[in-house]
Amino acid sequence: MNDSSRNICIELLEALIALADQGVEPQEARARIQALGARHPQARIDLVWDRESYENRNHYDALLEHEGRGTISLAFCPDRGLPWPLRGVQRWSEYELLRVNQSLLRVDEAIDLLDFVWNEEPLLRRLIDTCLVRETLEREPIEVSDQELQAAMDEFRAARGLHSREQMLAWMKDHGLDLNRLEQHLEAETMKAHLRRKIAAHRVEDHFATARSSFDVVDFAELVFEDPAEASRIADRLQRGTADFFAIAAEAFVQRGTRARLFTRASRGELAPAAAEALFGAGPGAIVGPLIVDRTSRIYRVLALRPAELDRTTRERIEQKLFDEWLAQRRSSARIEWNWGMDPDRGSEDRVRPYR
Repeated sequence: MNDSSRNICIELLEALIALADQGVEPQEARARIQALGARHPQARIDLVWDRESYENRNHYDALLEHEGRGTISLAFCPDRGLPWPLRGVQRWSEYELLRVNQSLLRVDEAIDLLDFVWNEEPLLRRLIDTCLVRETLEREPIEVSDQELQAAMDEFRAARGLHSREQMLAWMKDHGLDLNRLEQHLEAETMKAHLRRKIAAHRVEDHFATARSSFDVVDFAELVFEDPAEASRIADRLQRGTADFFAIAAEAFVQRGTRARLFTRASRGELAPAAAEALFGAGPGAIVGPLIVDRTSRIYRVLALRPAELDRTTRERIEQKLFDEWLAQRRSSARIEWNWGMDPDRGSEDRVRPYR
């Protein structure tokens, strides 16, 4: 080990002792270690931590990449801290996720209940992506201003109709959140939005130029039928002009509960290929269909067509697409395991599942 590495290790150890003595919270601890790392730009330093439930304190470890040969792990445990053999020990109550009256739901039982959607990739992907985003933000933190956090809170409340203090308190109670945790979630979402824009950076314009037609916009109304024969009969009446589209929509909904989605706006890329080709090939006022989409028969009325513009909505959509591609690349190289507490009734059954 050279003198530079020795000096960094000494500084790191002194910093860890100070973190333990002062009971520093993770945000400040991370800022201190980043400041130390800025003084040694040749070194790669990561800070990891966990919170011990027994003593309600954070324990910090510093990881230092050593000359491309390996990683040095540094940690400090106070004399009165939790003994090393007990670190990570869980109380049985920590397996409990939810209790309603006298009915208890454990973590492993909740995971089992989700097994029926185990192949619902968006759910699993969102959980994985949360970890990937968190990992990135821990290494490259993004500051959120008070004004941004207040704007996020205002938008959150407006979207859920939480206009009064009483409504807000009731919602938090129903969802098991206090104001501090809610603000933490909103701050995380705001940082994620900043990260998304950072990842997309200057590639938005190039992507728009390359795939411009996929952002063309169509406004339409839609009727959805389970019975193809009924859809064909109604489409024939509409094409011959012997029925009104919106009168048919109201009648189908009142009499049979047929779903009608009126005044929808979508880009070419958001539609099923067959629907996109038919809708963009027709003019305003045209009746299109029936077409088979998602195993249902659909009839459309085209309201308006507009060529793509790089407006705010389109820009955000492209940023999200580029961000999703970045996340997909990260997932492909990540080590992912699904872990949860073992049910004592199941013995040593393996409860680890990889994401595929």
